[in-house]
Amino acid sequence: MTDWDALIPGIDAALKKHMAWKSALLSALHSGTSEMSPYEAACDHACDFGRWFHGPDIPDAVRILPIYRRVAQLHAEFHANAAKVLLHATGGRKTEAREVLNGPFEAASAALMRALQDWKHDLSTAPRTGAALSPAAPPVAAAPAAPAMPPGHPPV
Repeated sequence: MTDWDALIPGIDAALKKHMAWKSALLSALHSGTSEMSPYEAACDHACDFGRWFHGPDIPDAVRILPIYRRVAQLHAEFHANAAKVLLHATGGRKTEAREVLNGPFEAASAALMRALQDWKHDLSTAPRTGAALSPAAPPVAAAPAAPAMPPGHPPV
């Protein structure tokens, strides 16, 4: 197994775990409660994938690649939209929560899943130079800002 191949299990884990988010958000929408606060959901460094992705296991040679930057941007957008869903759902605004869930969150989720699949494909098929991995990744729009948190929440 090469260094590049060692990244694939982390990507596979992300694909599985992030698909479970919609179920958790739907549960929050229906119940009006969540074990996770919107503030926690907004932090893209706190989930298992985020800790791995931003942690020491990712070589610097990977961090400079366009596909890595694209996944980072989309992952932040995914979390910002998840936080918005929770903010509305736990604030009793089910209609707004459903609109974000079925609109911006769903779009961010689909884009992130596609980018993770692209990254995995690149890692499993590209020459091991690093430079060949997604050299022409499309630009990604800036992630939406995380929702404002109520007073009393500590900063990340």
